[in-house]
Amino acid sequence: KKRAKKETRDGVSALREVLKSLNVQTKSLGLKEGLQNGVPDDADMVALIGPTSPLLDAEVEALLAYAKRGGSLYILLDPGQDANLTPLLDYFKVQAGAGPLLNDKDFIPATRTPADFGNIFAVNFSKHEAAATMHAQRGKAGIRFRNAQAFQKVAEDKDIVQSSLAKSRKDTFEDLNKNFKF
Repeated sequence: KKRAKKETRDGVSALREVLKSLNVQTKSLGLKEGLQNGVPDDADMVALIGPTSPLLDAEVEALLAYAKRGGSLYILLDPGQDANLTPLLDYFKVQAGAGPLLNDKDFIPATRTPADFGNIFAVNFSKHEAAATMHAQRGKAGIRFRNAQAFQKVAEDKDIVQSSLAKSRKDTFEDLNKNFKF
């Protein structure tokens, strides 16, 4: 667990550096910064990246209120991690996948074991403004995801925008029985 937390922190730090190079201002937002009192009005988007423990009900309520007033959320979850996000996922009419995404043909080797199948990457990005820079690269740049989890739409709602910013590569599958095999 400590390694996963460190990798999540390292990944968030790298993401912040990329965003900073694109002149995007980032701020931390959690209990320490007053999330339980609401998302600040100047927030264009809130990124929830790999929470390592369940969010408190007050935090979830603040994020839900932000979403209901038109705020954008970017959610990345680790498989098997209970982040207490059911009210948010229900509001957006999506559900988290049951297992990690793997690709046994197109992956980034690290340990030379089947666990590497979880080192997947995306090179296809939506035209959504949050992914516009990556979309413009047209396959020349990518983002690595380790132990990623998919979201599936449960229903459509004309008042809610559901966007997948990154798409996994062809042959990516959900490892429901956790045996690293399709």
